[in-house]
Amino acid sequence: MNIIKDYKKKIFIVLQIISYILVFIGGYIGIKEINKEDEDEKEKVDRGTRSFIQIGLIPLLIISTIWHTLLSGSIFDRDCQFFEFEAAGANVGVLIALIVALAKGSDIECLTHILLVFAVYLTVALICHIYFLEGFFRKFNIAPFLGLLCYFIYKSYD
Repeated sequence: MNIIKDYKKKIFIVLQIISYILVFIGGYIGIKEINKEDEDEKEKVDRGTRSFIQIGLIPLLIISTIWHTLLSGSIFDRDCQFFEFEAAGANVGVLIALIVALAKGSDIECLTHILLVFAVYLTVALICHIYFLEGFFRKFNIAPFLGLLCYFIYKSYD
């Protein structure tokens, strides 16, 4: 049983690293789009935010759904899968909302509302992890991503 647990943990770590890399590549491309010279500000922000969503956020949501449902075991030390599936459900909800909004050609305001909901969810998750579970520094990896997400929300509402 330990072999399976170790194997799942290795897959979990690899997927987590891949998702973080994609998020920051998407963030880099999105910020680069926003900071282009001699273009309409709204168009730059729209393109940059969409790049961030498509390159970084959608893969993160898919991967985090996989790791919350299949790979990570339980958030708590005791056997309690409920919270893992709840986290996966929140990720799937945001994922579906973003995919539908992109497929329907929704404007940047609609996409930004979805990003805002996700940012609130992540903030609450971070607070819960700090307070109830692992302490600040074990979950600090969410903070840079949350900052990047807030940047795109701010630029899109600006």
